[in-house]
Amino acid sequence: MSDTLPKDSDGDALRSLIACGSDITKEMEIDFAVDVPDKETGIAFTKVTQPLGFQTDIHQDEDSKRWTCYCTRTMIPTYEAVIEIQNKLEELGAPFNARPDGWGSFGNAQRK
Repeated sequence: MSDTLPKDSDGDALRSLIACGSDITKEMEIDFAVDVPDKETGIAFTKVTQPLGFQTDIHQDEDSKRWTCYCTRTMIPTYEAVIEIQNKLEELGAPFNARPDGWGSFGNAQRK
C-alpha cells in the first residue's frame, strides 16, 4: 500500500505511520496544524472549525511569538482525505490570515 502513495510530504507522512506499525485503513486521531496570527484570531478560527467536527487547541510556541491552532479529527487517513481537509482548512483560514502548516499523528499502532 505504501508504494501507491504519492511521493510528496503527505505521502511520506502516511508511509511513516505505516512504518511505525499503524494501519492507515483504520481510524486514528490526526492533528492538523494551522498558523494563526495571534491568540484572538485563533479563537475566532476555532468557531468556524469546531462545527465541522474538529477538536481545537491553540498554542503559542515557546521560542517565538508564533501561534498555532491544532484542529484534530478522528478519521481514516487516506491520502485524499488528508488533502481535502488541508484544502478546507486553507479555505476557512483565508479570512483570518490563517494557513495550514502540516499534520501529524501518533497513529493507531498498539503501544508496548
